[in-house]
Amino acid sequence: MPRSYKGWPWSRITRPTFWYVLGDVACTATSPVAPNFFSCLHLGERHIIGRWSYPSDASVHQIRSWIGTAVLLDAARVGSRAHRPCLWWTNLLPREVLSHAYEGVTRLAYLIVDNILDVGRRSQEVRFVDQSPMAVVNIVGQPRAALPTFVSYRASHAFRSGGPGLVWDDLSQKMEEPNADERERAMGLMTRTTTVPTISEMTRRQVLGQAMDLNCLTWIVSLGLAEQRRLRTTGITTLPLGNPLPTRTMKDLGMLKGPGIRIELTFDSPILRHPYRYSDMERALIQRRSQDLFEAGLVEISHGEYASATVMPAKKDMYGNWTDRRMCGD
Repeated sequence: MPRSYKGWPWSRITRPTFWYVLGDVACTATSPVAPNFFSCLHLGERHIIGRWSYPSDASVHQIRSWIGTAVLLDAARVGSRAHRPCLWWTNLLPREVLSHAYEGVTRLAYLIVDNILDVGRRSQEVRFVDQSPMAVVNIVGQPRAALPTFVSYRASHAFRSGGPGLVWDDLSQKMEEPNADERERAMGLMTRTTTVPTISEMTRRQVLGQAMDLNCLTWIVSLGLAEQRRLRTTGITTLPLGNPLPTRTMKDLGMLKGPGIRIELTFDSPILRHPYRYSDMERALIQRRSQDLFEAGLVEISHGEYASATVMPAKKDMYGNWTDRRMCGD
């Protein structure tokens, strides 16, 4: 789930996967339950905290002009064992609903850092209460609930010289940075998710430092699905997830009838195009799809002098092969 360093153009992904846009700015993902769902986050939480200057203003403004205003979410508030304040955009639900739900989240008390650490390792006691834009989950006198934000390089400010991100290791008898396995568990991933024989421990940490927090992403998707269910049960009309129109079948499309139109021609001669030569398969497709359009009320039988030939360009079938045909005509 790391971001791209070069930045990729917007593209449509139709399978459950992760994809990334504007490498230094945003990352987005599709969902298995909502194939056209997108969710973007600004990968500059370090800039939000204010340790560095903000180099990506133009890109953030571009994204905002395309998909609206972002919502600032910290993954620690919704269950992560590590802070990760990021700007999020999504088409799964309105930003007002997302923001209101986030403000109402109560983090469970048993979600503490020590539970995701390896045996013989423990977090430091909390010496200071979290400060904005971090969610306030670490309370003095209580077990540490979240580590500082993971980054992609070693020995950042919070992970050196006794920083709050260091953990005590009984075996080495010294303070150490969380290892890659611990970082994965903190971010809601399965242990050894990033383990590949050809990459090192440091590379795994770099990947995780640039990844989405799965706790936060799961919370957003779950919230969106719950909101969709609520709208359906209350009788409020809503669009299916990711679909531009509230239609699922040809019959539904037939309900979207507009006013009739009249075309004014510059000459009186009828326009008539005789049918092309079709294969048996193409003729069967034309007959079947014309019948579907007729039953949906989208076309009617005509006995006029005007006729347009139907063309059948190739299109991909459900397996991605160019064996199907698309019926086109006027």
